[in-house]
Order: sequence, then structure tokens, then C-alpha cells
Amino acid sequence: MLKEIEEPSIFVFRHNGVTLAAERVVLAGDAATLHVPRLLNGAQTISSVAKFLETHADNALLQKNRERLNAITVMAKIVEDDPSGEFVTQVTISNNQQNPVHPWALRAIDRRQVDLADKFRDELEIFYSRQEGAFENLSDPEKEELGIADSKDIRMRPLAQTFLAIQGDVYYMAHLPEVFESQKLYDSTFKSTYLHANARSIVLAYKVGLMMPRVTARLKEALAQKYQAVVPKARNLTWALLVQALLNDKKLQNYLDDYGSRLVKEATFGDVLKQLTGSRVAPLLKDLLGSSAYQEKVTQEKYDFFRTTEAFKKAMAIAGDKFGWSKKSF
Repeated sequence: MLKEIEEPSIFVFRHNGVTLAAERVVLAGDAATLHVPRLLNGAQTISSVAKFLETHADNALLQKNRERLNAITVMAKIVEDDPSGEFVTQVTISNNQQNPVHPWALRAIDRRQVDLADKFRDELEIFYSRQEGAFENLSDPEKEELGIADSKDIRMRPLAQTFLAIQGDVYYMAHLPEVFESQKLYDSTFKSTYLHANARSIVLAYKVGLMMPRVTARLKEALAQKYQAVVPKARNLTWALLVQALLNDKKLQNYLDDYGSRLVKEATFGDVLKQLTGSRVAPLLKDLLGSSAYQEKVTQEKYDFFRTTEAFKKAMAIAGDKFGWSKKSF
């Protein structure tokens, strides 16, 4: 037996509603004007309705029952931003606990993420995917309207790793959930100063992460057979050291001009990274393997120390003496 179709007025009691945030809310009678609105919860509802209306735009039944559809209401909550943004973050987390949500997804509407998206678009015509699948769902006309020219997009998690790499925070490069769950770690990773940095420098460091397979192949060639187990454990340390190698290189401006404006993985940039891996990173890793501080662990073939921020600091101290490096940032 078919269940009787419910009245539209019942829907509001069966739905969790939507939550929006705005930088400023102006009330005038029964109307509310939202300045810079952002959706915190309810994206699936909105996208499902939009897709349904688009798919069935010419369906006679939709036209016939349009009044019933228009009679459906959902509860809407509006949150006005506080200066720190912490309250909005907590509201976002609380409103998205019905279904499993990755911690980085809850940061998609953060003001800093929005500003980063504007930065990459305005300075380099690159799309920053604050939400998974956002770039793939854009049509070519939409990309053109947004001013996006690059065929690839920057993504939030590897961007977080890029910022941690420039800071030398090797430990948290492998512990991203903690970074996105902690307000303190999140703020220290996505520093506000990066909004004023050279976007090409960020892209250059980001691309090192994209090209790590070529780097690790070169690292395997440079290290003795007995140390091959080091290579996967030293991945993030290698990334962080390669960023410093680029920033300390006298050819940095050439690298920024040639490779910092797009996300394509150029073969010539791969050659640069392989050369720096062989001449700079591999010698530093070998020095760490020979360091008295890690001698016992090396003897026991326990190489997890390469996953620590301490290892980066020791490597940079060696690089200062050996290559004249200083710790650089964007």
C-alpha cells in the first residue's frame, strides 16, 4: 500500500534546516539582509533541490505541483560573524555531526580560506578547491566567468602541508586532522601573513609536493642500499628541505618566473628538483644518519626520527654550515 503523501507543512519538522553565516546582518521588519553570506550547513539540501529543478524543468508534473513545492519550508539559522571567527567554526562543527565530516571540510567557509581562494584566482588565475570536487564540477563557461585559466586546482590538504613544509613542521605534515581540529594549530598553519606573500612562491612550494615521486626516485639513487627504508619515512622532511633549497638558491627568481605561475608538472622543474635532491637534500640526510644524536636508532634501523620537526631543525643547522642556508619563508 502506498504511503499517503504528506502535506508540505510537515517537511519543516522532518528536516534539520540550514545554517548561514554573514559578516553583517541587517534586520528591517520581516526582512534580513546578509552581507557576505556563507553556507555553514545544508549544502546537500540546496544542491539537491537545485539539481531536481534543473533536471525536471520541463516536466509537466512539476509545473502542476509547483504550488506544493513552493509551500515547503525549512528552518534557517543565521549567525553573524564574531571578530575571531571561532564561534562560527564551532557552529559549523556542531551542525555537521549528523554525518561523518572530515575536519578540513569544516574549514571550507573560513574567512582565511575564502581570502586564499581570492588570492590564487586574482594573482594567478588558479582555482582553490576549498571543498572536495568543487573544481571538477565547474563547467568551462563557469571557469571563464570566474577568471580561472589553469587546468589544475590547488587543494586544501596539500596546501596545509605546503605551509607546514615552509615552517619546517614535519611532524604535523603527517597529522593534518589535528591541524584542522585545533584552532591554535590551524591559525599557525594558515598564517594571515601568507595572504600577502608572493603567490608564485606558494605555488612553487606546493608543486614540490606534487612532484615527490620524481624526487624520491632520485633519493633512492643517492642513498646506499642499506638505507632505502629511509626514503618513505623522510618524504615530508625531503619536501621541507627542498623548499628551503629553492628559497636559498640564487636562481630563485628564475624558478618563480618559470614554474610559479601554473600547476603543470614541468619536466624541467622535475630536473631542478632531482638536482637539488642529489646535491643538497641527500647529503643532509646522510649527515643525519651519521649524527651521534641518532646513532642508536640508525643501528637499530629505526628511522622514524626522519618524521620529526627536530630532524628538520638539525638538518637546517647542518645546511647553514655546509651550504650557507638560512631558514626562509614566503
